[in-house]
Amino acid sequence: MLRVLFTLFGALVCFTVAPAAPVPKHLTPKTEARYFPTRLGAESRYLLDEKDQGGFDRVTAVEEGDGETRATVNDGQAVWLVSKKGLFIARQGTATYHPPLAILKMDHVGGTAWDVTSETKGSDNKHPHGKFAAHGPEEVKVPTGTYRAIRVEGAWDGGTKVTFWFAPEVGLVKRVVKHANGGGFTQELRAFAPGK
Repeated sequence: MLRVLFTLFGALVCFTVAPAAPVPKHLTPKTEARYFPTRLGAESRYLLDEKDQGGFDRVTAVEEGDGETRATVNDGQAVWLVSKKGLFIARQGTATYHPPLAILKMDHVGGTAWDVTSETKGSDNKHPHGKFAAHGPEEVKVPTGTYRAIRVEGAWDGGTKVTFWFAPEVGLVKRVVKHANGGGFTQELRAFAPGK
């Protein structure tokens, strides 16, 4: 009788300390990475050509709706639309874009190109048009550290070429601009605070 009790007790101990089976991947909640900060007060500070003149971007308003987040930067200086589809610029300075400029399309990561075209309202700037493609993720090193980021390469009509690197939840970590006339600049993240 005692032997039976010890056997049952031993079996009970084995069952109680056995590790739990992992949750199947299809049942694990999916959180899509967003490649722009969407928390109020998030702040990015930049170097411009390795000098502390790259300015800063602070998220000053956040609105949620229709599967996207509308992040207003620097009290309306820019408005970004952020979703699992990618990143879109709705407003920059006095210019409003209809439709918003598709700067990063997540369904095109892998090199498939897309056209970026929009009608500009509220500004004398011409309507922007270009061709963009996304690659990665890949590692990019900037003053704040090394990020795993999506690289976006774009060419605007007129000859200006841009390359952006966007990291999840951080946003722009590096930008290289080359103008058709030979000028240009490099902007790199030097400090980041995630906000509330």
